[in-house]
Amino acid sequence: GLHCPPSVSYDGATLTVEAQETFTAPSSTVATSLSLSGPLNVTLDFPAGAWPTGDTRPLKVSVVKLPSGGSIEASSREGGGRLAGQVVLFEPSGIVFARPIKIKVPYNKSADYGTMLLRVFRYNPSSARWEIKPAAAGSPALDPQTGQAVAETSSFSLYAALAV
Repeated sequence: GLHCPPSVSYDGATLTVEAQETFTAPSSTVATSLSLSGPLNVTLDFPAGAWPTGDTRPLKVSVVKLPSGGSIEASSREGGGRLAGQVVLFEPSGIVFARPIKIKVPYNKSADYGTMLLRVFRYNPSSARWEIKPAAAGSPALDPQTGQAVAETSSFSLYAALAV
């Protein structure tokens, strides 16, 4: 039969999965750093006390392709913005962290963004908009060595580097 690429359903859209990794739930007492293996630079840094105590659900990281012309993809171009790297879905969705975690997603280092700003954005399914996520106070929003955009967040959703 036909080989269908794996897909994941999110907010009514079917996203094609390009890479996926499942991790056991990070410790809620020790700082933990998780990275996607392979060429795609996705990193999560959990400070001690961030992961909810007693939540043993696995953590899943999926690098996904948005359906072209779909509402999620269209909203990323609002105001002249554009995706600057892969879109990453972090699960379990709906989880809320007791302390902000650091999220690092890849951006395309070879593209010329001119005067545009590169930042991490989170897709908010309730407003159907991509919202900017700031970096931690005093820390840079881009790591040009690893080609990652960096931000702090307290929840999981779809994340991507956008040039705006």
